[in-house]
Amino acid sequence: MLLGMMNDPARKVGDELRFAAEAGFDFLDLTLEPPKARVEDINIEKVLKLSELYNLKLVGHTSFYLQWASPVKNVYDGTLKEIEETFALLEELKVEKVTLHPHWFQPNSSQDEILSRNIKSLRKIVKLGEKYSLKVLLENIPNGFLSYPENFEKIFSQVQGLYFHLDIGHFSAVALRRGLSPEKELDKFLKNFRHKLLHVHISDAKKEVDHLPLGVGVIDWKKCLDLLQEIKYEGTLTLEVFVKDREYLLISKRKLEKYLSSSID
Repeated sequence: MLLGMMNDPARKVGDELRFAAEAGFDFLDLTLEPPKARVEDINIEKVLKLSELYNLKLVGHTSFYLQWASPVKNVYDGTLKEIEETFALLEELKVEKVTLHPHWFQPNSSQDEILSRNIKSLRKIVKLGEKYSLKVLLENIPNGFLSYPENFEKIFSQVQGLYFHLDIGHFSAVALRRGLSPEKELDKFLKNFRHKLLHVHISDAKKEVDHLPLGVGVIDWKKCLDLLQEIKYEGTLTLEVFVKDREYLLISKRKLEKYLSSSID
């Protein structure tokens, strides 16, 4: 597996590229969010030079709160415009895949209405991705009814060309709140979407918080990795650990690399 880290959008992207390279990551998971990693903040020439200098690949990630299935027309239209600008930027950066989060929070709408809007909009976004040579991935989220594998299935069954982004911390936090086994929830996700799986996020989690350093929460992350290896997943894996002191990110990286190395041997 190729191992990457996600940039902190509160830091300059150039600085994040240097940190990722110096820390020995294979790629940067580029999330395009305020305050310092918006589309308009990205110096394409500089990012390309740095990624080539450090031999660091890029994968794309949109802001988690984009309202791309909004029932409000002007909001919807504006968000689709933002997504197209994001896709155009990612194409110039030679990115091949990009992630979205489901837009589930729509007060005063039924679950069926929300699901229908997500499906309708995703069909457009997938075609937009094709225009910019991007594979569009949908990531399981840590809250809302669209965080459940059974509801994810409803989307994937009706949107052709959509791929899956698995977030281990997200589904684990959801499972714990529902009184379920994270490992069994992972089985459901892999059973339904293993052939569409193109990217994975890993972090530790508790019931009310995710994106923790490995070993800090309650996830059996080693078991999760074993299940990924059982299906012969060899794609990209982002260590999504958000901490002020990045030594905890680097400790998680060492733990992860040690376990992956020992499990292969």
